[in-house]
Amino acid sequence: MEERRRFPRINKNSTVEFKELEFPISKEGFFTSHILNISANGVIFEAEKKFSIDTMLQLRINLIGWHKEKNDFYKFDETAVSEPLLAIGRVVRIEELKKAKSYKIGVEFINLNEDDKEALISFIQKSI
Repeated sequence: MEERRRFPRINKNSTVEFKELEFPISKEGFFTSHILNISANGVIFEAEKKFSIDTMLQLRINLIGWHKEKNDFYKFDETAVSEPLLAIGRVVRIEELKKAKSYKIGVEFINLNEDDKEALISFIQKSI
């Protein structure tokens, strides 16, 4: 079967913090969940909260090691703490998981810093 996705996906045991986008942007009120998979184009995670299609979300993705692919000085500092990948995304898919009473949420990245996207692509390629 031919792969139709533009970017490969990886399964990663990482977390995502998310909340509905609001202005002014706040650092509080986030929910936390485990990532099911991630690509340079988006992320899928499980959540107890249901969102509507096209809902905009503020995301903080805690993907250990991704920052080492960034083009900056701190990627060489072993003591540097990995900063979360920050993005704005749009809900494009929702699947109800009846057994778990939760939802599988598919989010497309809408606003992701270009340098961070390149680092994410490199991180995913090295993880495959």
